[in-house]
Amino acid sequence: MSFIKNHYTTLNRIALGLALTGIMAVCLMPASQLPAVNLWDKLEHAAAFFVLAILADAAFPATGFGWLKGSLLACYGALIEILQITLTADRMFELADIVADVSGIGFYLLLIPVIRMIPVLRWRWQAL
Repeated sequence: MSFIKNHYTTLNRIALGLALTGIMAVCLMPASQLPAVNLWDKLEHAAAFFVLAILADAAFPATGFGWLKGSLLACYGALIEILQITLTADRMFELADIVADVSGIGFYLLLIPVIRMIPVLRWRWQAL
Protein backbone atom coordinates (compact mmCIF):
# COMPACT_ATOMS: atom_id res chain seq x y z
CA MET A 1 0.00 0.00 0.00
CA SER A 2 2.82 2.45 0.76
CA PHE A 3 4.20 1.86 -2.77
CA ILE A 4 0.90 3.11 -4.23
CA LYS A 5 0.80 6.04 -1.80
CA ASN A 6 4.34 7.09 -2.70
CA HIS A 7 3.60 7.05 -6.41
CA TYR A 8 0.25 8.76 -5.90
CA THR A 9 2.02 11.54 -3.99
CA THR A 10 4.62 11.88 -6.74
CA LEU A 11 1.93 12.06 -9.40
CA ASN A 12 0.09 14.71 -7.39
CA ARG A 13 3.29 16.73 -7.06
CA ILE A 14 3.78 16.57 -10.82
CA ALA A 15 0.13 17.51 -11.38
CA LEU A 16 0.48 20.43 -8.94
CA GLY A 17 3.57 21.69 -10.75
CA LEU A 18 1.85 21.42 -14.12
CA ALA A 19 -1.28 23.14 -12.81
CA LEU A 20 0.73 26.00 -11.26
CA THR A 21 2.68 26.45 -14.49
CA GLY A 22 -0.39 26.22 -16.71
CA ILE A 23 -2.40 28.66 -14.62
CA MET A 24 0.47 31.15 -14.60
CA ALA A 25 0.87 30.85 -18.38
CA VAL A 26 -2.83 31.41 -19.02
CA CYS A 27 -2.96 34.33 -16.59
CA LEU A 28 -0.05 36.07 -18.30
CA MET A 29 -1.38 35.59 -21.84
CA PRO A 30 -2.72 38.64 -23.64
CA ALA A 31 -6.45 38.86 -23.03
CA SER A 32 -7.14 38.52 -26.76
CA GLN A 33 -5.45 35.10 -26.82
CA LEU A 34 -7.27 33.60 -23.85
CA PRO A 35 -9.32 30.49 -24.50
CA ALA A 36 -13.03 31.19 -24.44
CA VAL A 37 -14.59 29.83 -21.26
CA ASN A 38 -18.20 30.70 -20.65
CA LEU A 39 -17.97 31.07 -16.89
CA TRP A 40 -17.97 34.11 -14.70
CA ASP A 41 -14.33 35.24 -14.25
CA LYS A 42 -14.45 35.00 -10.44
CA LEU A 43 -15.91 31.49 -10.62
CA GLU A 44 -12.99 30.51 -12.88
CA HIS A 45 -10.57 31.83 -10.25
CA ALA A 46 -12.33 30.05 -7.41
CA ALA A 47 -12.48 26.77 -9.36
CA ALA A 48 -8.79 26.97 -10.30
CA PHE A 49 -7.74 27.55 -6.70
CA PHE A 50 -10.08 24.84 -5.44
CA VAL A 51 -8.25 22.39 -7.72
CA LEU A 52 -4.86 23.80 -6.65
CA ALA A 53 -5.85 23.29 -3.02
CA ILE A 54 -6.78 19.65 -3.70
CA LEU A 55 -3.49 19.07 -5.50
CA ALA A 56 -1.40 20.88 -2.87
CA ASP A 57 -3.02 18.84 -0.13
CA ALA A 58 -2.55 15.55 -1.98
CA ALA A 59 1.00 16.43 -3.05
CA PHE A 60 2.13 16.86 0.56
CA PRO A 61 -0.04 14.48 2.58
CA ALA A 62 2.22 14.37 5.65
CA THR A 63 0.88 17.77 6.70
CA GLY A 64 -2.71 18.84 6.95
CA PHE A 65 -4.22 21.56 4.84
CA GLY A 66 -3.70 24.48 7.16
CA TRP A 67 -2.56 28.06 7.10
CA LEU A 68 0.77 27.27 5.37
CA LYS A 69 -0.65 25.57 2.28
CA GLY A 70 -3.54 28.02 2.11
CA SER A 71 -1.27 31.04 2.53
CA LEU A 72 1.18 29.85 -0.11
CA LEU A 73 -1.65 29.39 -2.59
CA ALA A 74 -3.09 32.82 -1.71
CA CYS A 75 0.37 34.37 -2.23
CA TYR A 76 0.57 32.62 -5.59
CA GLY A 77 -2.75 34.25 -6.52
CA ALA A 78 -1.46 37.66 -5.43
CA LEU A 79 1.76 37.09 -7.41
CA ILE A 80 -0.29 36.41 -10.53
CA GLU A 81 -2.13 39.70 -10.08
CA ILE A 82 1.13 41.60 -9.56
CA LEU A 83 2.70 40.01 -12.63
CA GLN A 84 -0.38 40.77 -14.72
CA ILE A 85 -0.11 44.48 -14.00
CA THR A 86 3.67 44.59 -14.48
CA LEU A 87 4.30 42.18 -17.38
CA THR A 88 1.20 42.46 -19.55
CA ALA A 89 -0.21 45.37 -21.50
CA ASP A 90 -3.89 44.44 -21.35
CA ARG A 91 -4.32 42.68 -18.00
CA MET A 92 -4.89 44.40 -14.67
CA PHE A 93 -4.61 43.81 -10.94
CA GLU A 94 -7.98 42.97 -9.39
CA LEU A 95 -8.39 42.53 -5.67
CA ALA A 96 -11.63 40.68 -6.41
CA ASP A 97 -9.59 38.00 -8.20
CA ILE A 98 -7.55 37.41 -5.04
CA VAL A 99 -10.77 37.21 -3.03
CA ALA A 100 -12.09 34.63 -5.52
CA ASP A 101 -8.81 32.68 -5.25
CA VAL A 102 -9.06 32.62 -1.46
CA SER A 103 -12.73 31.61 -1.74
CA GLY A 104 -11.74 28.55 -3.79
CA ILE A 105 -9.17 27.62 -1.13
CA GLY A 106 -11.75 28.14 1.62
CA PHE A 107 -14.31 26.07 -0.25
CA TYR A 108 -11.83 23.19 -0.30
CA LEU A 109 -11.37 23.54 3.46
CA LEU A 110 -15.12 23.38 3.95
CA LEU A 111 -15.47 20.31 1.72
CA ILE A 112 -12.64 18.27 3.25
CA PRO A 113 -15.12 16.21 5.35
CA VAL A 114 -17.05 15.32 2.18
CA ILE A 115 -13.90 14.66 0.13
CA ARG A 116 -12.67 12.32 2.90
CA MET A 117 -15.60 10.03 2.08
CA ILE A 118 -14.47 9.53 -1.54
CA PRO A 119 -12.78 6.11 -1.53
CA VAL A 120 -10.03 7.00 -4.00
CA LEU A 121 -9.01 10.02 -1.89
CA ARG A 122 -9.60 8.59 1.58
CA TRP A 123 -6.03 7.34 2.04
CA ARG A 124 -4.79 10.95 2.14
CA TRP A 125 -6.16 11.27 5.70
CA GLN A 126 -5.17 7.84 6.94
CA ALA A 127 -2.04 7.33 9.00
CA LEU A 128 1.06 7.23 6.82
